[in-house]
Amino acid sequence: MVNRYGNNIECDFIKKIRIPIFDQQGATDNGTRYYFPENPQIDKNLIVGIEAHIQNYDLNVPDSATIGLASQLFFSFYNKNKEEIFYNVPYFSLFNNSLSPFKKKIKPFYNKLNCKMCYIFVPANSTVSLSKQIYAELTFYIKKTIN
Repeated sequence: MVNRYGNNIECDFIKKIRIPIFDQQGATDNGTRYYFPENPQIDKNLIVGIEAHIQNYDLNVPDSATIGLASQLFFSFYNKNKEEIFYNVPYFSLFNNSLSPFKKKIKPFYNKLNCKMCYIFVPANSTVSLSKQIYAELTFYIKKTIN
């Protein structure tokens, strides 16, 4: 089954992951890398699009402060050959703002990932500090590949 989304990205299936942006004590330190969970289903197939979301741990609904913090978050993506393919990708470049009057679009992205090497971070020199337990959520639009 092929699905088409806002900007005609074709995919075979969708996979969501949640990345906690805090450590085991519930703190978020600037400059710390928060790695994606391992996901063989994402790793072995071709990513054709990514959409980002953010969720407040307590509310399950983003509030204005949480959305404001999203402007201080960045991703780094690694491919299956353990090469860094995208660095300092702004969270908002993948984020669909639900308040936007425009039709939502999926960010095109064509590559295979190595999830356990990909991470999200708040820059060390950022003046913002996260005081809540926040999860970054990514939706991957995936084409099945042979191999």
